[in-house]
Amino acid sequence: MRRRLLAMLIIFLFVSSIFTIGNEAGKGKIKNEKVVASITYKSSEYPIATLQPIVVITQPEDGAVVTDPHLVVLGYASDENGMNYWEWEWRWQGGSYSNSSYFETAEYVEFRIDIYGLHPGWNLVIVRFKNIYGAIGEDSVNVTYNPPDTEPPQVTIEEPEDGAVLSNPDIMLRGVARDNVGITQFGYTHEWEGGATGSSWPLEEPTTEYPFEIPITLHEGWNKIRVEASDNASNVGYDEINVTYVTEDTVPPTTTKIVGDPQYDEGFYVASETPFTLIAEDNEGGSGVKAIYYRIWNNGTWTDWMEYTRPFTLPGEYFHYLEYYAVDNAGNEEEVHNQTHSVDNYAPVTTISISEPSYIENTTELGEHWIVSPDTVFDVKGVDDCCKIKRIVLYNPVTQKKDKNEDKVRIKLYRWSDKKGEFVLVMTKTLMPGGEPLIKSFKGTKKIKIKATFEVTTPDGKKKEVIKEEMLSCKDLMDKGDSHKYLNETEDNEKIYTFSVEDSQPIHVNGTRVIFSEFKVKLCPKPKKGVRKCFSGIKSTNCRIWHNGKWDDWTKIEGPFNLPEEGIYYLEFYSKDNIGNTEGTTNITIVVKADIHSPEKPNRPEGPTSGKIWKNYTYTTSTTDLDGDHIYYLFDWGDGNFSGWLGPYASGETCEAFYSWRKEGNYQIRVKAIDEYGMKSEWSDPLPITMPKNRPIYNHLIVHFLEKLLERFSFLRQYLHLSRIFH
Repeated sequence: MRRRLLAMLIIFLFVSSIFTIGNEAGKGKIKNEKVVASITYKSSEYPIATLQPIVVITQPEDGAVVTDPHLVVLGYASDENGMNYWEWEWRWQGGSYSNSSYFETAEYVEFRIDIYGLHPGWNLVIVRFKNIYGAIGEDSVNVTYNPPDTEPPQVTIEEPEDGAVLSNPDIMLRGVARDNVGITQFGYTHEWEGGATGSSWPLEEPTTEYPFEIPITLHEGWNKIRVEASDNASNVGYDEINVTYVTEDTVPPTTTKIVGDPQYDEGFYVASETPFTLIAEDNEGGSGVKAIYYRIWNNGTWTDWMEYTRPFTLPGEYFHYLEYYAVDNAGNEEEVHNQTHSVDNYAPVTTISISEPSYIENTTELGEHWIVSPDTVFDVKGVDDCCKIKRIVLYNPVTQKKDKNEDKVRIKLYRWSDKKGEFVLVMTKTLMPGGEPLIKSFKGTKKIKIKATFEVTTPDGKKKEVIKEEMLSCKDLMDKGDSHKYLNETEDNEKIYTFSVEDSQPIHVNGTRVIFSEFKVKLCPKPKKGVRKCFSGIKSTNCRIWHNGKWDDWTKIEGPFNLPEEGIYYLEFYSKDNIGNTEGTTNITIVVKADIHSPEKPNRPEGPTSGKIWKNYTYTTSTTDLDGDHIYYLFDWGDGNFSGWLGPYASGETCEAFYSWRKEGNYQIRVKAIDEYGMKSEWSDPLPITMPKNRPIYNHLIVHFLEKLLERFSFLRQYLHLSRIFH
């Protein structure tokens, strides 16, 4: 029985001795972010009798050089008296880390320490064990950690400069190569059109800095030189340059300008998005193009000279001057090119002129629409001009004779919106006879529409509202102002037209009751060079017509036209310029009736054919209207003055007017008629008259005095002549 118990005890002790015990939580296992350490009991080993523990580090070898940042330290400790405490310490340049732990008493243990993240340079690991009597034994190991080398050498060619143009073929290539560990191999290559050469050599000792000077003979044309350096880890660094060798270059390069789309007239007209490309070429065998430079003038200002790197566009509007030149690597500069372009971003505008007979009605079924006859002529014209209307002044000069309401005119004024492609109402005003004028200023519009509404009395005594409409472009206004002899003056690229009673013929709006007393336009800029206009011009004015339930195809308008069949029409039109800017579509509704007519041509005026100046003479005329409408008459006295519209008169009723001439001479009197709906007749045949020089001397002196008075007080002249013409 005793033997059995003794055997069981021996087995228990043997089994327990082979268990591995960590010093976790103070029992032998120590772990942090960098180190994991453990010991293993080996009680089956026989310790050597010593006064203190024996500690041996078996791995790594002392003085080892490693490249792996993970270090495993292995070893053992023994003591016949038994050990129960150990500690270890890890030191490096600038820091340290340590730990310790008690464990169950053992005579022999093995340990393992895993260090993660060695520090570059030396790393010292010390391991100590203490026996139960307090005696301490230790061992240490010192390893050097060299991190893996992944950084290539840095090579710099200091001369010659990259891109240099050289006239001497023999050069010295100078520079320096540097590495964090050490350069072991060095070399270069030299390439040119049709050949290459090079060399490389090892260095006797690795070095962190290697200055170099390499003699090289260049070949004519381009030369590419590359220098390379490598280190022990086979990392390769390099630098390279391209230089040009020329024997002699005195010819400048040549630049070609390419104008993209949209464009017109060989690129003279462009848009804001049109790209400009500059291409320069050097002469054969030359040094090559170094750079292209350009600058742009617009609205009175030059940009700085800019180096061309990619296609560019022209900023701003209207005329631009573009200057450019190239320079080669030998320093030869091309003569500066100077060219003019005009940026045309605006669509043209289209106006329509509708002859008599014509007027506007407004019904529930059709809304606002034109009433015309089969003989009414439609003149649709496109205008591509950069002038813009800045201000207009409208005036009602009608003399109040009968019904005040018949003499007033309600005006609706519209401006053309380029962005919307339509007319926008900007003002509504009623003009009373001789009252306050309509004055409207614009930032700038290319065309306006004026709609006039007024009352007339029909032959049966009823009141009827008549609507007339007129569409005018900026150019239309300027043409009318010039042909009607309006006074004008230009200042700061703006032109002001003013009606002069003595010298001008009034520009009537919608027939009878409204005139332009003044308007201002902003003129197109003129280039210093060339005579072309700032806009590209009309390519086509197009229209289409709806009638009898179908639309015609869009067609180019070649001239005035009429609508010969009765019925309802829809007319749409627009214009397109030569660079591609397209106007928004305008549409109007038209009703053609066969039973509306203009008054017949008035009879030639009757009255004295000779007389004296400053004396009033009476003249009469008459005409008929097939529709029986009331008629107004306008006398042209032949000296630049007009009577103003007189009436209304019944169809066939005689109209009487009187006038006196200020200067002797020969004149021709003629007269035009217009009915209550605004339908005008043609001018009558003229009546020639003569006003001989026949007046007393005292009359001459009085007239001379009055003329001097009017010159000093010019407003009296305007008032008197307005009264005389429109009364």
